[in-house]
Amino acid sequence: MSFFHWCMRYGAAILFVIAGLQLLIGIIVVLQTFGAMTGNSGFPGASDAGRMQVLLVLQGLMTVFTTAALPFFGALVVHRLDRRHRPDPREAEPFE
Repeated sequence: MSFFHWCMRYGAAILFVIAGLQLLIGIIVVLQTFGAMTGNSGFPGASDAGRMQVLLVLQGLMTVFTTAALPFFGALVVHRLDRRHRPDPREAEPFE
């Protein structure tokens, strides 16, 4: 089986893995950015600058979830379309 046919056959699974990797890597990056922003400044909610840091982290997390949702939605659509056109193997007629 060629690489193209393999990719087309497992397209939904590939998109699902990409969505998971984007989510995982994005959360790691946001947490590292938050750690670099806070440094040794203490509790983030203690001042206006701390509140701004928390808002930036929340905005970063929302961006991460939005970015990961796009390939997840694509995997959902591909999976549903694939199941619609492929007959259920449990309903196949037995060979006589």
